[in-house]
Amino acid sequence: MTTATTARPRRAWRWPRRLLVLTVGAVVGAWAFDAATRIDPPVLPPPIPSTVTYAGTTARVDGAYLARRGKLWVMQVAGDPVTLGYQHARLASPLMADGDGRMLDLFASMVPSRALRAVVSAIVQARYRRLDQSFPADRRAEIYGQSVGYSDPY
Repeated sequence: MTTATTARPRRAWRWPRRLLVLTVGAVVGAWAFDAATRIDPPVLPPPIPSTVTYAGTTARVDGAYLARRGKLWVMQVAGDPVTLGYQHARLASPLMADGDGRMLDLFASMVPSRALRAVVSAIVQARYRRLDQSFPADRRAEIYGQSVGYSDPY
């Protein structure tokens, strides 16, 4: 009789234990995946924050500008690579956000399952985990400036 009474509590804890092991494994696996695929920014000083001003159809930040001329957008930026990227992102943020939104909508229409989109994104993240190493240092600095200057709504 002692064996039957001790076997029941062990069986009762079998599924909660499995669930706990599965949860811990998933958390550790997600952490390890993130650590293995993370692209660290270059060690550079951040750009000086600047505000965008608008005069008609022209946007300005420091000495840089973005203007609409007919059907074309014209931009002029100047400075070191970090400043170039920062100015570009500050001026073109609305255009970049519009493009990002369209790409995400297209992705959602082509891959309707949210879970499958997460899997596809994880595969892409794993595949291109070392992509930053193929860029020259100046271009990496410019991308860093863009990442600081762009306020991603997504």
